[in-house]
Amino acid sequence: MLDARMRTWWAARQRAQQDLPKSLRLYSGEPASAIDRPMQQPEPASAVIDTNVVLDWLVFGNADAAELAGLITSRRLRWLVTPAMREELEHVLTRDTLERWRPQPDRVLQTWDTWSQAVPAPTQWVTHAVHCTDPDDQKFIDLAIGTRSSWLFTRDRSLLKLARRARWLGVEILTPCAWVSVNTSRA
Repeated sequence: MLDARMRTWWAARQRAQQDLPKSLRLYSGEPASAIDRPMQQPEPASAVIDTNVVLDWLVFGNADAAELAGLITSRRLRWLVTPAMREELEHVLTRDTLERWRPQPDRVLQTWDTWSQAVPAPTQWVTHAVHCTDPDDQKFIDLAIGTRSSWLFTRDRSLLKLARRARWLGVEILTPCAWVSVNTSRA
């Protein structure tokens, strides 16, 4: 019994010392190397962007996607992708429906490679926490939830329908237009 109390007390003491301000930690016996470590910049928030919004940005020049692009190119927002998402974009760029805009696939894919951060697809136990009615869009919601991204930007109705359920898992699903209006109203 005493042993369990002692372990509990010691664990509580260790947690309390971690929360102390720097000056008090100096006298708590913590090694100097841990105290003098330079503060690291917090990592920027991450987002997943579906193919339609990528096309808005890189092919159509949509103004709402341009604001999002500015955050990505200034490295204030991490754009997470998987190889399957890149394959989908490659396929969409070859469709005849985009011929009118002359998309320049090489330039689009080069921009993708420059500004996106490729990550592995989420493991099977993470996927399908929220089920999308369109199987082609499931990879976007899976990645957003699996990587704990702040946002999933889309204009796809099947993904937008999942917004309430995804919010419970920490992911905001919204259109770039809605995101721009929310962020400009806060400023």
